Amino acid sequence: MKKILVLNLVLFIFLTACKKDDDTPITINTTLSATEQFNLFPTSDTGTSSFTKSFDIDLSNADTQAYINQIESIDITAITYKLSDFSGDITGTISGSIMYNDMLLTTFEDLVVSEAAADGTVFEIITPETFSAIEESLNTSENATITIDFTAENPNDMMNFNITLGINVSIVTNTI
Repeated sequence: MKKILVLNLVLFIFLTACKKDDDTPITINTTLSATEQFNLFPTSDTGTSSFTKSFDIDLSNADTQAYINQIESIDITAITYKLSDFSGDITGTISGSIMYNDMLLTTFEDLVVSEAAADGTVFEIITPETFSAIEESLNTSENATITIDFTAENPNDMMNFNITLGINVSIVTNTI
């Protein structure tokens, strides 16, 4: 009788120790980003030129791909933009805005492109009240489109540069 009791106890411990936890939350902190290239012709004859580009931010990247169907929540911790890979008119400036749908995220005025690119300046967008709408879009459709509109003034020469838009997110998922 004692052997059966010990055997049942060992079996019980073995079965409970091997039970898999189905809902183990995992938090992923990553940056979702998109880069667009701008090639601007001299504006000496026209004064300024206007540009509009859309940045398609996709939720799926190397960090999130394995968990894309188990996402429980998405929290944006920061939105940033950075100018890079500049060549051309070092006096050229841009002024404009960054929007999500009809919501203004930020504006910039008389930004000297060559200086911002050379310094590697990362500009942070500080409008957390707009983050929830972007989070909802990422959660439901796995992407969000953010638009940049600006006018450029580069009277002396062409300007070529990239703008990278980044969204830092904290994603909670469940493993199965």
